[in-house]
Amino acid sequence: MSASASSSSLSADLAAELAKFQHRQEGKLERKRKGGLMCRSPWVSEWFVVSPEYLVGFASRTSAQVQLCVCLAAVTSVDAEAKGSIFKVSYAPQLGKSPCDAKALELVLKAPAEEEMRRWMTAISEAQERRRRDQHYVPMSFVQERLTASKRAADELRHRAENVDAEAAKAAASASEASAQSRRELACRRIAAVLEMRQRSEMGGCLSGLFAHGMAQSACSDAR
Repeated sequence: MSASASSSSLSADLAAELAKFQHRQEGKLERKRKGGLMCRSPWVSEWFVVSPEYLVGFASRTSAQVQLCVCLAAVTSVDAEAKGSIFKVSYAPQLGKSPCDAKALELVLKAPAEEEMRRWMTAISEAQERRRRDQHYVPMSFVQERLTASKRAADELRHRAENVDAEAAKAAASASEASAQSRRELACRRIAAVLEMRQRSEMGGCLSGLFAHGMAQSACSDAR
């Protein structure tokens, strides 16, 4: 595999990882409030996002106001209720605390449908698993910088490969022209040799004819 192909493959792998890293579960869920007035519903609709590090709840999809933020490292369990689309996210009040150390807190959420609830539970579990698998959290900006650098390196290698191919083609063309020129020179030398031999032969014939003519004239003179 050439260096250009290897770099392109690396760039594609990084792009795939970045796309996977940027993908996150988000959508509208209802959160069960604790306490509150008797005249209002215990459920409040909020916009939730499962990021690589946190489960975050916003007041709405367009709001920047964070209603709650649960670190995935503190989540101890994600369980569905026996019926309906309600599930509970249990988490330790402090990182490093286990359920035996302190009473876990509960976040009760309700999805629009049971299938949607399953997707949320799976997204939280997968985010936790990715976090456990990676020893260090990699910031998005770092991943994007690495991807950009990889693409730049791939473009540079591709440009170098194109230059090498162009130089090779130029060298091949020069070699072909030199070979053709050599063949032409050889042909010219052969033609020159043939012409020289023919010229010598013709000159020899002319000299012989002149000598014979001279001898004939001399004989005629003697006879007189």
